[in-house]
Amino acid sequence: MTSSLPSQDLQNNRLAILYEMAMAIGNTLDEQQLITSVAKVMLRKLNGIQIAFFINNLDAIDEVQQPSYCLPRQSLSDEHLFLCQQWWSQQKSLESNGLSGVISSSQTGDHKHIYGINLAGVGIVTITTVQPIDSAMLPALSPVCDKLSNAIKSCRSNQQLVSQEQALQTMLFELRQAQASRDAFLANMSHEIRTPLHGITGFIEQLAATPLNPQQQHFVEMTRQSSDMLLGIINDILDFSKIDAGKLVLERHPFNLQQALEPIIEMFQLRAKAKSIRFEVCYDFDAAVTYLSDPLRIKQILTNLISNAIKFTHQGQVRLLVKTVAEKDDKVRLKFRVSDTGIGMNAKHIARIGEPFLQGDESTTRLYGGTGLGLVICSRLLAFFDSCLRVESVLQKGSVFEFDLILDKVEKAQEPVSDFVFDTSQWIGRSVLVVEDNPVNQLLMETILKKISIDAILAENGLEALEMFRYQTFDLILMDINMPVMDGLEAMQEIRDWEAEKSLSRTPIIALTANVLQGDKVKYLDQGADAILAKPLQLNQLYEQLHHVFK
Repeated sequence: MTSSLPSQDLQNNRLAILYEMAMAIGNTLDEQQLITSVAKVMLRKLNGIQIAFFINNLDAIDEVQQPSYCLPRQSLSDEHLFLCQQWWSQQKSLESNGLSGVISSSQTGDHKHIYGINLAGVGIVTITTVQPIDSAMLPALSPVCDKLSNAIKSCRSNQQLVSQEQALQTMLFELRQAQASRDAFLANMSHEIRTPLHGITGFIEQLAATPLNPQQQHFVEMTRQSSDMLLGIINDILDFSKIDAGKLVLERHPFNLQQALEPIIEMFQLRAKAKSIRFEVCYDFDAAVTYLSDPLRIKQILTNLISNAIKFTHQGQVRLLVKTVAEKDDKVRLKFRVSDTGIGMNAKHIARIGEPFLQGDESTTRLYGGTGLGLVICSRLLAFFDSCLRVESVLQKGSVFEFDLILDKVEKAQEPVSDFVFDTSQWIGRSVLVVEDNPVNQLLMETILKKISIDAILAENGLEALEMFRYQTFDLILMDINMPVMDGLEAMQEIRDWEAEKSLSRTPIIALTANVLQGDKVKYLDQGADAILAKPLQLNQLYEQLHHVFK
């Protein structure tokens, strides 16, 4: 009995050592912290004088270099490194079995003992001692080494996940930065192009209202068409960018389809007449019905399709068909078909019709111009309506473009305000503060307002407008957004703050802007605008706003 007590104590001591080593592994996911913690305990409990970890990195290694971690931090002898190389090779052969534990041991020339321990799938550990390790302890190290090996693998898996997440976060940040840069570029380009175009189209309207001889009227009409074409190209590019960025949202308004289509029908009849081709319109639906949908986008789709058809047709006709194909409860399925006798397309071109900036070939671009975005915009807009564009075409024979829309029927819409109902006598003598930094646009707005007997007071920037507002009363403010010194956003906020501070009634502010993205509009309304008008300004839209403000 007495002889068994030392053996029992020895066994308990081994278990205590193994337990403390296992506890040192813990649950950390930091590889360096894990190895440091375990190394200190193993060195102390196994009476070592040096411990070294040779851990695989992500690249394949056939030769042992310097250890990944060494305690104490000192260089290993050449003899030690030679032994490590041998054990490394043995460790490679053990990988298939996934075994951890002592590989071998050796006594050095200075009578020290070096033990090589395999960490399955991870690497090897060497421990240098002065006295040999208890022979019964060596095989007992295997479970602890397995646990250490698995812990290191977990650390590495976690590090890979962290690295991947960081890479994804970086990529997401860069994408957001790129999107923000693109949005800023679009907003800037929209402003830079629309601002001078506002002056061009505005003065064309003013010139058209003056006495002109037939030749001058023709020149004015040609100029108007050219500016409309330029505006159409700008709108196509902006709309494509909004769709591509996922920022376009369909609106829902009650409208009469036939009335909504009248302006574009008249426009294309003139275009067709100028090319000596026929433009036929066939309606087979209830013209009295009011629908609930986005009439602007429906007109945009048809405008692109009809415009393309007329552009690519030199003789014959272009035909628009709109007909009811099904009706159930409060929903109606309408078929829209635009056909032409134009140049047609081949099968390859039809298959690629959804690709942006695509036209038939370079010669088509040179002959007909355009951005190649029209049909792409049609296709992508139709996706918002849960519809699609169907195309049939034969080269030199013509093309047919067709789509269906399911629209909700609603109660009759309120009649839209039009220029013939405006009672401009109520506007005489009204005072309007025009905040605009562009001299051409200043003159244009002054000319428009003077014609309807409205007094226009000019301010060149937001700060000047704010100073004038504090000492004068205005019936309305027309506020440009992009201006030097103080922009329109800050000026609107300052005006609203001044009104609140002085308990003044709210002065209507209409933002006049070349930035027409949806996010911009929301921002302007939040900053104090009551309405927004896009540049180039349409006179009827301005008159509608004046009617609303002054009624």
